Amino acid sequence: MNLWKTESSLEEKIGNLPDKNPPADLRKRIMLALPEYREPWFRRMLRLVGTSPVGYRAVGVMVSLILAFYGGMQFDRIFQGSPAASNESLTVMGDVNDEALFYLGRSLLAAGQSTEALNAFSRAELLQPDNPQYPLWKGKAYRALGALDKERQTYQQLVSKRPDLLPARLQLADNLLEDGQALQAQQLYEQILANYPREESALYNRAIALDIQGNPNAEAEAWKSYLEHYRTGDSASKALQQLQDLGDYSFRKYQLGSKAIIINQECLLDPEGHNQNREIEHLVRHLKTDSLDKLSIVVFIQNDAQRAKAIAQSLHKAIAGTAEGMENESVGLSWFDKAEPVDTVDKGTISLSEGVLIFSAPQDNRNKEKTI
Repeated sequence: MNLWKTESSLEEKIGNLPDKNPPADLRKRIMLALPEYREPWFRRMLRLVGTSPVGYRAVGVMVSLILAFYGGMQFDRIFQGSPAASNESLTVMGDVNDEALFYLGRSLLAAGQSTEALNAFSRAELLQPDNPQYPLWKGKAYRALGALDKERQTYQQLVSKRPDLLPARLQLADNLLEDGQALQAQQLYEQILANYPREESALYNRAIALDIQGNPNAEAEAWKSYLEHYRTGDSASKALQQLQDLGDYSFRKYQLGSKAIIINQECLLDPEGHNQNREIEHLVRHLKTDSLDKLSIVVFIQNDAQRAKAIAQSLHKAIAGTAEGMENESVGLSWFDKAEPVDTVDKGTISLSEGVLIFSAPQDNRNKEKTI
Protein backbone atom coordinates (compact mmCIF):
# COMPACT_ATOMS: atom_id res chain seq x y z
CA MET A 1 0.00 0.00 0.00
CA ASN A 2 1.26 3.49 -0.91
CA LEU A 3 0.68 5.44 2.29
CA TRP A 4 1.38 8.83 0.69
CA LYS A 5 -1.20 8.33 -2.05
CA THR A 6 -3.80 7.14 0.46
CA GLU A 7 -3.23 10.18 2.62
CA SER A 8 -3.45 12.63 -0.34
CA SER A 9 -6.61 10.98 -1.65
CA LEU A 10 -8.32 11.27 1.74
CA GLU A 11 -7.42 14.93 2.02
CA GLU A 12 -8.73 15.64 -1.50
CA LYS A 13 -12.08 13.94 -0.85
CA ILE A 14 -12.57 15.67 2.47
CA GLY A 15 -11.65 18.97 0.90
CA ASN A 16 -14.41 18.57 -1.73
CA LEU A 17 -17.14 18.11 0.86
CA PRO A 18 -19.56 21.06 0.91
CA ASP A 19 -18.95 23.79 3.51
CA LYS A 20 -16.21 21.77 5.24
CA ASN A 21 -12.57 22.71 5.54
CA PRO A 22 -10.07 20.00 6.50
CA PRO A 23 -8.48 20.49 9.93
CA ALA A 24 -5.00 22.00 9.87
CA ASP A 25 -3.44 19.00 11.66
CA LEU A 26 -5.17 16.40 9.49
CA ARG A 27 -1.94 15.07 7.94
CA LYS A 28 -0.31 14.57 11.35
CA ARG A 29 -3.40 12.81 12.77
CA ILE A 30 -3.67 10.48 9.77
CA MET A 31 0.01 9.51 9.98
CA LEU A 32 -0.26 8.83 13.71
CA ALA A 33 -3.30 6.63 13.13
CA LEU A 34 -1.56 4.46 10.51
CA PRO A 35 0.20 1.34 11.84
CA GLU A 36 3.99 1.46 11.81
CA TYR A 37 5.52 -0.84 9.24
CA ARG A 38 8.16 -3.24 10.58
CA GLU A 39 10.16 -5.54 8.41
CA PRO A 40 9.68 -9.20 9.51
CA TRP A 41 12.53 -10.48 11.66
CA PHE A 42 13.40 -13.31 9.26
CA ARG A 43 13.78 -10.83 6.38
CA ARG A 44 16.11 -8.67 8.47
CA MET A 45 18.22 -11.74 9.25
CA LEU A 46 18.36 -12.75 5.58
CA ARG A 47 19.36 -9.21 4.66
CA LEU A 48 22.20 -9.45 7.18
CA VAL A 49 23.39 -12.59 5.45
CA GLY A 50 23.66 -10.73 2.18
CA THR A 51 25.45 -7.68 3.54
CA SER A 52 27.78 -9.11 6.18
CA PRO A 53 30.94 -11.10 5.35
CA VAL A 54 30.11 -13.36 8.30
CA GLY A 55 26.36 -13.20 7.86
CA TYR A 56 25.61 -16.90 7.92
CA ARG A 57 27.62 -17.34 11.09
CA ALA A 58 25.91 -14.36 12.77
CA VAL A 59 22.47 -15.66 11.83
CA GLY A 60 23.37 -19.09 13.17
CA VAL A 61 24.35 -17.63 16.51
CA MET A 62 21.18 -15.52 16.65
CA VAL A 63 18.97 -18.50 15.86
CA SER A 64 20.74 -20.59 18.51
CA LEU A 65 20.18 -17.90 21.12
CA ILE A 66 16.52 -17.60 20.18
CA LEU A 67 16.07 -21.36 20.43
CA ALA A 68 17.88 -21.46 23.78
CA PHE A 69 15.69 -18.68 25.14
CA TYR A 70 12.57 -20.36 23.77
CA GLY A 71 13.72 -23.59 25.37
CA GLY A 72 14.07 -21.82 28.71
CA MET A 73 10.50 -20.52 28.39
CA GLN A 74 9.30 -24.04 27.68
CA PHE A 75 11.05 -25.32 30.82
CA ASP A 76 9.28 -22.67 32.82
CA ARG A 77 5.97 -24.05 31.56
CA ILE A 78 6.99 -27.67 32.10
CA PHE A 79 8.13 -27.20 35.69
CA GLN A 80 5.27 -25.10 36.95
CA GLY A 81 3.68 -26.79 39.93
CA SER A 82 5.00 -28.78 42.86
CA PRO A 83 8.72 -29.60 43.39
CA ALA A 84 7.88 -33.30 43.14
CA ALA A 85 6.37 -32.79 39.70
CA SER A 86 9.46 -30.81 38.66
CA ASN A 87 11.83 -33.57 39.76
CA GLU A 88 9.72 -36.22 38.04
CA SER A 89 9.74 -34.25 34.81
CA LEU A 90 13.51 -33.83 35.00
CA THR A 91 13.96 -37.56 35.47
CA VAL A 92 11.77 -38.45 32.52
CA MET A 93 13.25 -35.89 30.11
CA GLY A 94 16.69 -37.32 29.49
CA ASP A 95 17.51 -34.83 26.74
CA VAL A 96 17.34 -31.74 29.00
CA ASN A 97 20.61 -29.83 28.74
CA ASP A 98 21.98 -28.67 32.11
CA GLU A 99 24.58 -26.50 30.35
CA ALA A 100 21.88 -24.61 28.47
CA LEU A 101 20.09 -23.95 31.77
CA PHE A 102 23.36 -22.75 33.27
CA TYR A 103 24.04 -20.19 30.53
CA LEU A 104 20.41 -19.14 30.57
CA GLY A 105 20.73 -18.53 34.31
CA ARG A 106 23.84 -16.39 33.81
CA SER A 107 22.05 -14.31 31.19
CA LEU A 108 19.07 -13.84 33.48
CA LEU A 109 21.32 -12.86 36.38
CA ALA A 110 23.10 -10.29 34.20
CA ALA A 111 19.71 -8.92 33.19
CA GLY A 112 18.71 -8.47 36.83
CA GLN A 113 16.19 -11.34 36.86
CA SER A 114 17.72 -12.98 39.93
CA THR A 115 14.74 -15.17 40.91
CA GLU A 116 14.51 -16.69 37.43
CA ALA A 117 18.30 -17.15 37.38
CA LEU A 118 18.19 -18.98 40.71
CA ASN A 119 15.54 -21.30 39.30
CA ALA A 120 17.68 -22.06 36.25
CA PHE A 121 20.83 -22.78 38.31
CA SER A 122 18.86 -25.00 40.70
CA ARG A 123 17.50 -27.05 37.81
CA ALA A 124 20.94 -27.36 36.26
CA GLU A 125 22.27 -28.61 39.61
CA LEU A 126 19.52 -31.23 39.82
CA LEU A 127 20.51 -32.51 36.40
CA GLN A 128 24.24 -32.54 37.14
CA PRO A 129 24.89 -32.52 40.92
CA ASP A 130 28.65 -33.03 40.51
CA ASN A 131 29.27 -29.84 38.57
CA PRO A 132 30.47 -27.23 41.12
CA GLN A 133 29.73 -24.30 38.79
CA TYR A 134 25.99 -24.65 39.33
CA PRO A 135 25.92 -24.22 43.13
CA LEU A 136 28.56 -21.49 42.87
CA TRP A 137 26.30 -19.46 40.61
CA LYS A 138 23.26 -20.39 42.63
CA GLY A 139 25.02 -18.72 45.56
CA LYS A 140 25.59 -15.59 43.44
CA ALA A 141 21.88 -15.52 42.64
CA TYR A 142 21.08 -15.73 46.36
CA ARG A 143 23.46 -12.81 46.97
CA ALA A 144 21.77 -10.76 44.28
CA LEU A 145 18.48 -11.43 46.06
CA GLY A 146 19.99 -10.35 49.39
CA ALA A 147 19.59 -13.83 50.88
CA LEU A 148 23.00 -14.03 52.58
CA ASP A 149 22.02 -16.96 54.83
CA LYS A 150 20.97 -19.14 51.90
CA GLU A 151 24.05 -18.06 49.95
CA ARG A 152 26.26 -19.08 52.86
CA GLN A 153 24.51 -22.44 53.24
CA THR A 154 25.05 -23.12 49.53
CA TYR A 155 28.79 -22.47 49.79
CA GLN A 156 29.13 -24.42 53.04
CA GLN A 157 27.51 -27.46 51.44
CA LEU A 158 29.81 -27.14 48.43
CA VAL A 159 32.92 -26.76 50.61
CA SER A 160 31.94 -29.84 52.61
CA LYS A 161 31.80 -31.81 49.35
CA ARG A 162 34.83 -30.13 47.75
CA PRO A 163 37.14 -28.74 50.47
CA ASP A 164 39.84 -28.14 47.85
CA LEU A 165 37.63 -25.89 45.71
CA LEU A 166 39.17 -22.42 45.99
CA PRO A 167 36.29 -20.38 44.48
CA ALA A 168 33.80 -21.88 46.96
CA ARG A 169 36.05 -21.06 49.93
CA LEU A 170 36.62 -17.52 48.67
CA GLN A 171 32.91 -16.94 48.14
CA LEU A 172 32.15 -18.30 51.60
CA ALA A 173 34.75 -15.98 53.17
CA ASP A 174 33.36 -13.00 51.24
CA ASN A 175 29.86 -13.87 52.42
CA LEU A 176 31.02 -13.96 56.05
CA LEU A 177 32.76 -10.61 55.62
CA GLU A 178 29.70 -9.00 54.06
CA ASP A 179 27.51 -10.41 56.82
CA GLY A 180 29.70 -8.72 59.46
CA GLN A 181 31.43 -11.91 60.65
CA ALA A 182 34.89 -10.38 60.21
CA LEU A 183 36.82 -12.75 62.48
CA GLN A 184 35.45 -15.88 60.80
CA ALA A 185 36.13 -14.35 57.39
CA GLN A 186 39.70 -13.45 58.37
CA GLN A 187 40.38 -16.97 59.62
CA LEU A 188 39.13 -18.45 56.37
CA TYR A 189 41.26 -16.02 54.33
CA GLU A 190 44.28 -17.07 56.40
CA GLN A 191 43.58 -20.73 55.60
CA ILE A 192 43.33 -19.91 51.90
CA LEU A 193 46.58 -17.90 51.94
CA ALA A 194 48.40 -20.78 53.64
CA ASN A 195 47.91 -22.73 50.42
CA TYR A 196 47.72 -19.83 47.95
CA PRO A 197 49.95 -17.04 49.34
CA ARG A 198 49.44 -14.79 46.29
CA GLU A 199 45.64 -15.07 46.08
CA GLU A 200 44.72 -11.44 45.41
CA SER A 201 41.19 -11.20 46.79
CA ALA A 202 42.15 -13.12 49.95
CA LEU A 203 45.10 -10.77 50.56
CA TYR A 204 42.96 -7.68 50.06
CA ASN A 205 39.85 -8.79 51.95
CA ARG A 206 41.88 -10.11 54.88
CA ALA A 207 43.10 -6.55 55.44
CA ILE A 208 39.51 -5.29 55.32
CA ALA A 209 38.47 -7.93 57.87
CA LEU A 210 41.28 -6.78 60.20
CA ASP A 211 40.20 -3.16 59.72
CA ILE A 212 36.65 -4.05 60.78
CA GLN A 213 38.03 -5.77 63.88
CA GLY A 214 40.00 -2.65 64.82
CA ASN A 215 43.45 -4.25 64.71
CA PRO A 216 45.63 -1.53 63.08
CA ASN A 217 49.02 -3.24 63.45
CA ALA A 218 47.86 -6.50 61.88
CA GLU A 219 45.90 -4.51 59.27
CA ALA A 220 49.04 -2.58 58.24
CA GLU A 221 50.97 -5.83 57.81
CA ALA A 222 48.13 -7.22 55.72
CA TRP A 223 48.13 -4.19 53.40
CA LYS A 224 51.91 -4.49 53.01
CA SER A 225 51.53 -8.17 52.14
CA TYR A 226 49.04 -7.20 49.44
CA LEU A 227 51.31 -4.47 48.04
CA GLU A 228 54.27 -6.82 47.91
CA HIS A 229 52.50 -8.66 45.11
CA TYR A 230 50.03 -6.17 43.57
CA ARG A 231 50.94 -2.55 42.80
CA THR A 232 48.79 -1.49 39.89
CA GLY A 233 45.12 -0.61 39.52
CA ASP A 234 42.50 0.88 41.81
CA SER A 235 42.84 -1.81 44.48
CA ALA A 236 46.57 -1.12 44.85
CA SER A 237 45.94 2.64 45.15
CA LYS A 238 43.28 2.03 47.81
CA ALA A 239 45.56 -0.36 49.69
CA LEU A 240 48.35 2.24 49.67
CA GLN A 241 45.98 4.93 50.97
CA GLN A 242 44.70 2.64 53.73
CA LEU A 243 48.28 1.85 54.76
CA GLN A 244 49.29 5.52 54.88
CA ASP A 245 46.11 6.42 56.78
CA LEU A 246 47.47 4.08 59.45
CA GLY A 247 50.66 6.19 59.55
CA ASP A 248 52.76 3.62 57.69
CA TYR A 249 54.76 5.04 54.75
CA SER A 250 56.84 1.98 53.99
CA PHE A 251 55.31 2.02 50.51
CA ARG A 252 55.28 5.23 48.48
CA LYS A 253 53.91 6.31 45.10
CA TYR A 254 56.48 7.90 42.77
CA GLN A 255 55.69 9.95 39.67
CA LEU A 256 57.78 9.08 36.62
CA GLY A 257 56.52 11.25 33.80
CA SER A 258 52.93 10.31 33.15
CA LYS A 259 53.22 7.11 35.20
CA ALA A 260 52.82 6.69 38.94
CA ILE A 261 54.38 3.56 40.41
CA ILE A 262 54.35 2.12 43.93
CA ILE A 263 57.71 1.23 45.50
CA ASN A 264 58.69 -0.30 48.82
CA GLN A 265 60.56 2.65 50.36
CA GLU A 266 61.97 0.58 53.22
CA CYS A 267 63.92 -1.52 50.72
CA LEU A 268 65.29 1.58 48.96
CA LEU A 269 66.56 2.89 52.30
CA ASP A 270 68.47 -0.32 53.00
CA PRO A 271 71.43 -0.59 50.56
CA GLU A 272 72.67 -3.73 52.31
CA GLY A 273 69.32 -5.49 52.10
CA HIS A 274 68.78 -8.13 49.43
CA ASN A 275 65.41 -6.63 48.47
CA GLN A 276 66.75 -3.28 47.23
CA ASN A 277 67.69 -4.76 43.85
CA ARG A 278 64.18 -6.13 43.48
CA GLU A 279 62.70 -2.67 44.01
CA ILE A 280 65.24 -1.07 41.66
CA GLU A 281 64.32 -3.57 38.94
CA HIS A 282 60.64 -2.81 39.50
CA LEU A 283 61.35 0.91 39.16
CA VAL A 284 63.58 0.53 36.09
CA ARG A 285 60.92 -1.48 34.26
CA HIS A 286 58.84 1.71 34.23
CA LEU A 287 61.65 4.03 33.17
CA LYS A 288 61.57 5.21 29.56
CA THR A 289 64.70 7.31 29.12
CA ASP A 290 63.56 8.58 25.74
CA SER A 291 60.37 10.07 27.18
CA LEU A 292 61.50 11.25 30.62
CA ASP A 293 63.46 14.31 31.63
CA LYS A 294 66.22 14.12 34.25
CA LEU A 295 65.54 11.60 37.02
CA SER A 296 65.81 13.08 40.51
CA ILE A 297 66.61 11.17 43.69
CA VAL A 298 66.25 12.92 47.04
CA VAL A 299 67.08 11.21 50.35
CA PHE A 300 66.15 12.46 53.84
CA ILE A 301 67.83 11.01 56.95
CA GLN A 302 67.25 13.06 60.07
CA ASN A 303 70.54 14.08 61.79
CA ASP A 304 72.67 11.85 59.53
CA ALA A 305 73.92 13.52 56.35
CA GLN A 306 76.57 10.86 55.70
CA ARG A 307 74.04 8.05 55.66
CA ALA A 308 71.70 10.10 53.45
CA LYS A 309 74.56 10.65 50.98
CA ALA A 310 75.53 6.96 50.99
CA ILE A 311 71.93 5.87 50.27
CA ALA A 312 71.55 8.44 47.46
CA GLN A 313 74.80 7.30 45.81
CA SER A 314 73.83 3.65 46.21
CA LEU A 315 70.48 4.26 44.51
CA HIS A 316 72.19 6.23 41.73
CA LYS A 317 74.65 3.43 41.08
CA ALA A 318 71.98 0.73 41.15
CA ILE A 319 69.63 2.58 38.78
CA ALA A 320 72.37 3.63 36.33
CA GLY A 321 73.71 0.08 36.29
CA THR A 322 70.29 -1.49 35.64
CA ALA A 323 68.59 0.98 33.29
CA GLU A 324 69.90 0.65 29.74
CA GLY A 325 70.93 4.00 28.30
CA MET A 326 70.76 5.78 31.67
CA GLU A 327 73.79 8.09 31.80
CA ASN A 328 75.24 9.39 35.03
CA GLU A 329 74.38 12.97 34.15
CA SER A 330 70.73 12.02 33.59
CA VAL A 331 70.28 11.27 37.30
CA GLY A 332 70.27 14.10 39.82
CA LEU A 333 71.12 13.45 43.48
CA SER A 334 70.24 15.37 46.62
CA TRP A 335 70.45 14.42 50.30
CA PHE A 336 69.51 16.13 53.53
CA ASP A 337 70.10 15.51 57.22
CA LYS A 338 66.54 16.56 57.95
CA ALA A 339 63.19 14.86 58.27
CA GLU A 340 61.05 14.69 55.14
CA PRO A 341 57.88 16.84 55.31
CA VAL A 342 54.81 15.04 53.92
CA ASP A 343 51.45 16.67 53.30
CA THR A 344 48.46 14.51 54.25
CA VAL A 345 44.76 14.94 53.65
CA ASP A 346 43.53 14.78 57.25
CA LYS A 347 46.64 15.17 59.42
CA GLY A 348 48.23 18.25 57.87
CA THR A 349 51.99 18.11 57.34
CA ILE A 350 53.83 15.29 59.07
CA SER A 351 57.56 14.53 59.28
CA LEU A 352 59.23 11.27 58.32
CA SER A 353 62.63 10.72 59.93
CA GLU A 354 63.69 8.77 56.82
CA GLY A 355 62.37 9.17 53.31
CA VAL A 356 63.18 8.82 49.62
CA LEU A 357 61.73 10.83 46.74
CA ILE A 358 62.19 9.69 43.14
CA PHE A 359 60.54 11.65 40.36
CA SER A 360 60.89 12.82 36.76
CA ALA A 361 58.83 15.07 34.53
CA PRO A 362 57.91 14.10 30.95
CA GLN A 363 60.54 15.19 28.49
CA ASP A 364 59.64 18.27 26.44
CA ASN A 365 60.57 17.54 22.84
CA ARG A 366 58.85 20.55 21.30
CA ASN A 367 62.02 22.64 20.95
CA LYS A 368 64.37 19.81 20.05
CA GLU A 369 65.85 19.92 16.57
CA LYS A 370 64.37 17.28 14.31
CA THR A 371 66.90 15.07 12.55
CA ILE A 372 66.47 12.71 9.64
